[in-house]
Amino acid sequence: MRDSIINKLLCPDCRAGGLLLQNVKQGQLEITDARLVCASCRAAYPVSRGIIDFLTRPSETVNSEIAGWKKYHTPQRNPEQFKDQWLLKLPRLDASVSPDAKSIRAWNHHADNFDLALKQLDLKGNEEILELGAGRCWASAAFARLGCKVAALDVVRDKYIGLESGEAYLTESLFFERILADMERLPFADRSFDLVFSTATVHHAPDLDRLCAEASRVLRPGGRFAAINDTVAGLFDSGQDLEEIEMGINEHAYPINRYKKAMKRAGLKPKLFLSETWRKQLETSTRDLRNPLKIIGFKLSSFLWQNRYFKGPMEYCLVNWAQLIWGIGLHTIAVKRGRK
Repeated sequence: MRDSIINKLLCPDCRAGGLLLQNVKQGQLEITDARLVCASCRAAYPVSRGIIDFLTRPSETVNSEIAGWKKYHTPQRNPEQFKDQWLLKLPRLDASVSPDAKSIRAWNHHADNFDLALKQLDLKGNEEILELGAGRCWASAAFARLGCKVAALDVVRDKYIGLESGEAYLTESLFFERILADMERLPFADRSFDLVFSTATVHHAPDLDRLCAEASRVLRPGGRFAAINDTVAGLFDSGQDLEEIEMGINEHAYPINRYKKAMKRAGLKPKLFLSETWRKQLETSTRDLRNPLKIIGFKLSSFLWQNRYFKGPMEYCLVNWAQLIWGIGLHTIAVKRGRK
């Protein structure tokens, strides 16, 4: 951490500002070890290896999430993922770092959708950004490369799974904060950020209304909440990963209207987009589907999409109505109402 973040921080226990920095050990790049003490309630929070730890008393839900990810990602299950060269390739993988074609394909879908989000966000390079569920920190690193001031937040610390992965990216010219905290109880002051970003994270929230309210609270008026690669529940298929649920990970498949209502209640104005993954699949008429009704619907949609007269109406229908039936995935940028 660097002491410039302190003015943004709130004590998770009493929600007061004014945290005091004590027992500081300064490294070459950042403060590597210290503790933060709340001037109001005297709660203390450790800083180790540059990471601020606000999870000194995590909830049962958070503990379950942490334990679940540690079971899901292990060197025994995915040995290639526990190497720096794999980490530094994220999100666009190839056979040089992974023998798993399915994993490469899935990650490259994430990369396509992230590239589309960057284009839509049109960042200037001076934005202050909070990434929720930062995990391996590849998106936070991408924002930092653009010149943005970034805070990466997650509940998992371990390298190659959580925030310690950030060590692979951090250099004198590339820095971002790393904070262990609950995304439903953000340890930041109101109006601290220009952008709250998440990829494949929002659907892990047990309380969607609370998460959106917190994201809105820490955004400045006119700021944006971007959520991509999130599971959406369709009529025919919930889309939930049962293996993850069995391991204790908080997987949820919310209907599209549930996402939209939560954002609107939080004072956010969401606009839905068709993901780059879907755009490419519609162009090529290729998608791995097993449900006969989904197959028919996709083939018809692809046929209409490839006709230039129907492409515009088809995009509107897909992001606003087909979500209800197919659950094609969340890709949204929601603007916080109010003047800057």
